[in-house]
Amino acid sequence: MVRLKKWSEMSLKMKWVTLIRLFTSVFVIINVLLGLFNIINIQITNNINMPLLGIIFIMNGIDSMKDNRTIAIFSFAVAIFSFAVGIFIYTVQFNG
Repeated sequence: MVRLKKWSEMSLKMKWVTLIRLFTSVFVIINVLLGLFNIINIQITNNINMPLLGIIFIMNGIDSMKDNRTIAIFSFAVAIFSFAVGIFIYTVQFNG
């Protein structure tokens, strides 16, 4: 069973990683809800969410680097893929 560290046991770097991951996750959820309820155009929310998901995967990779290097490398690869898809969608949407 995996034991979660207490906040006081975490290093300063891991506290920042956790906070960044938490705030970006909340922002993605809010952004998705705004797109689903047609408050903001869904294309705009998709353009915002793709890089944010990449940031979340980078933070996951940093977090898991110490415990499992394979998962960390996979998280970094997914982050690069997420950024690439976001850039592709952005260029196709505004140039085509």
